[in-house]
Amino acid sequence: MRSVSHVFHKNSKKLSFVAGLAVAVVGILGSAAFTANKAGATGVDCDNNSIIKCGYTTPSNFISKVKANSSGNGHNDLQAVYNYYGLSAADYNNFAAHALPGKAMRNGDIVLNDGTKVATGGKSIGRIASYHGTGYFTQPINGVNYYGNVVDKTFSSGVQSIPVYILFDSTGTMKFAVMTSCGNPSFGTVVKTSAACSVLNSAPVRGQPNTYDFTAAAAHTGNATIKTYVYDFGDGSPTITTTDGSKPVRHAYSKMGNWTASVTVYASVPGNSNMKLPSVSMCTKKITVEMPACVQLVGAILDKHKMEYTFTVTAKPGTGATFTGADFDFGDGLTQTGVKPASATTATVTHSYAEAGHYDAGAILHFNMNGADVTAPTCKALVTPETVTPECKPGVPVGSAECTPCQYDSSLPSDSPKCVPPTSELPNTGAGNTIAIFAVVMIGGFLVYRQLLFKKHRAAFAAAEQGTSPLPLGDPLNQEAPLAGTPLQAKSKSLRRRRLF
Repeated sequence: MRSVSHVFHKNSKKLSFVAGLAVAVVGILGSAAFTANKAGATGVDCDNNSIIKCGYTTPSNFISKVKANSSGNGHNDLQAVYNYYGLSAADYNNFAAHALPGKAMRNGDIVLNDGTKVATGGKSIGRIASYHGTGYFTQPINGVNYYGNVVDKTFSSGVQSIPVYILFDSTGTMKFAVMTSCGNPSFGTVVKTSAACSVLNSAPVRGQPNTYDFTAAAAHTGNATIKTYVYDFGDGSPTITTTDGSKPVRHAYSKMGNWTASVTVYASVPGNSNMKLPSVSMCTKKITVEMPACVQLVGAILDKHKMEYTFTVTAKPGTGATFTGADFDFGDGLTQTGVKPASATTATVTHSYAEAGHYDAGAILHFNMNGADVTAPTCKALVTPETVTPECKPGVPVGSAECTPCQYDSSLPSDSPKCVPPTSELPNTGAGNTIAIFAVVMIGGFLVYRQLLFKKHRAAFAAAEQGTSPLPLGDPLNQEAPLAGTPLQAKSKSLRRRRLF
């Protein structure tokens, strides 16, 4: 092209030569178009429209040329051009190791070699405007103009596809693509690809305590496909992997605790056939496991004479369980089953032992959990009933001499030599006390005598009034002359005179 330009300027004043020059230019352009067509077919494009003259062979070969930043046709702009279309310096090693082969199709699709479509409406750029047909666009990068168009116009006639290498981001969406024949970037509307875990579900299994069915779901778009679901139940048990998240995975917890169950989802996306999806809170479940248990069994003496005990068992129902009853074994060969709870956590029963001894009593507790009967480990209690000798008083067995106390001193048995009647003695109160006691007795006797005499006179007076008196009484209430007016009056007076002192 440079020789053609020289000829054009040298003969610019010769009109007869202009027409020939025009024909020559058209011929040269036609030759260039044919060269491009040939390049598309052979895989090498060494003209000046190429970003990298004659292209590259492998992803690592491409990166080595980018790092050198030399196009091979007089330009040092590779890093700027490719950075503009999505390949930064941080991507160089990733491209060299993981770029996938594909094709830029004439219909505008960019596809992997397996046919996976990663972009549509494909376009490309180059260095020369005339190589891009009508309606091309101009793209300035770092002050330099580059030119591009849809591939249907940039491809030579008959070329249906040109090989490319494609770099994908972490989600499997195309990040950068470049043609192998010329190093020209290829781009379009990318197919957005993504995948994410949506939810982990857990459902208790009826009739199976602390057993759950787990299911999971994941969302995906574009070229992502879900490959596997890996369930981790959080209790140290082995993980379970399945390819169908809707199919329940069952797990029974055998240890008490608070566990975090989770599911990890793996997807296949362009550039990563086993991509681990990020963990999200919706894909974990808190599982609390509290197994039914017997807390304790207590045997308390109810009546020691009958060797009768009250047994009380305490239950801890645990997660989702209901205490329904207890079976007691008293250790002497006798049992009592189906004892109903006295409360939500206790059951009580009484039992009398026929003989003294040491007995290991036990209780098996029953719980309803998810519709199933579940038992807890047996509780034990040691009881030691003893034969009791009848007592006449605390600590004194019947038949003991202490059961017949002395009638004079209850602290002594009746056959004790000290059990004798007490000796009667007047207390030594002294002369003054004796006189006082005598005076009190005399005054008391006089008062009693006066009262009795008064009652006697009153009774005689009543008898005289009624005519029933055996004696002719006068006035019995007259202390001076009760016989006044009677035959005994004179005698009475003589007696009274004689008694005066």
